[in-house]
Amino acid sequence: DNLVAAQEPEIPSHIDAYPADDFQFETPTVVSGVHWIGGYSNPEPEPWDWYIDIYIDDGTGDFPGEELIGQFCYSWVDINKEEIDHGIWEMWVDLPYSIVFQSNKFWISIYAVGDDPPTSGWGYHLHTIKLSQASFKSIYYGFPNWIFITKMIGYPADMCYQLNSSADQIIDVEKQVMDENGEWHDCDTENEALYVIICNDITFRIITQNNGGFPLYDIGAYDVLVDKLKYISADPEPDDFVYDPPYYYINWYFPGELMPNETIEIYMTAHVEGPECSTEFNFVEVIGNYSGLNFTDDDYCYVHAYEKSRVIKSPFLSFLENHQFLLKIFQIMFHRLGL
Repeated sequence: DNLVAAQEPEIPSHIDAYPADDFQFETPTVVSGVHWIGGYSNPEPEPWDWYIDIYIDDGTGDFPGEELIGQFCYSWVDINKEEIDHGIWEMWVDLPYSIVFQSNKFWISIYAVGDDPPTSGWGYHLHTIKLSQASFKSIYYGFPNWIFITKMIGYPADMCYQLNSSADQIIDVEKQVMDENGEWHDCDTENEALYVIICNDITFRIITQNNGGFPLYDIGAYDVLVDKLKYISADPEPDDFVYDPPYYYINWYFPGELMPNETIEIYMTAHVEGPECSTEFNFVEVIGNYSGLNFTDDDYCYVHAYEKSRVIKSPFLSFLENHQFLLKIFQIMFHRLGL
């Protein structure tokens, strides 16, 4: 319906204004982004940073309490935005990491940082007030403590925002294979399969990373290896191993905790059985838990088996490789002859 001032000044005597609105989930929920309506009293956009704060409830259900997470900062160029009216934008960002909110009440505050004029604002609406009405505080406007937003704008309102809930970013697993030069490759599809020589050993690597903002526990890695790639060994050794032709089922268990940005690496060696020109796969799924929520990701790695004897290099080609200047001459001759 309109904007209410939402601003942190760089100069203390200028406008300070902090709206906040409450939210609560029925069950533990992952939040990975925020969507809101914002703008400026001057219709032209200002290249100010915008901030997001999260508070716990003060226990009354009506106002924010202690700050839980402070000042996720986003520069103007890093904010996704679309102008929906002159001077008013729909804005959205991804959080630096995903957060699991329990079924308690929390509060969110969104504001820009800069000195008036202009004044930055956060959109509010008057219909469908959920939970408590929005809160507001501002030394500049004479409200140093949290108040109902009614005292600021004259009527109850809620702020215009949405929390994006997604578990996709929490846990990430990558399955890779090493080539004969010791370099690792992501071979997620058959078209990207790494060529490997029959009767040689190859090494796979499983990298599991926690991309959330909280630790993960009870982490299970469940690997499926086709027996045309004969299992030899793994580091660390698996906690469970079953061979049920044509697959090996290889499982690892890590009790945790796996902290944010930490990784677990598993190395597995297999023998390339063939047959010639076959494309084989190794698949892994990893599951981690936090607060009763499971987070999962999976990945494939493909290899293409071939006989080394099939790679034939003629003496003439070897001669040209060692005499590059002759190769250039032949290229010019063939070009002039139209070949």
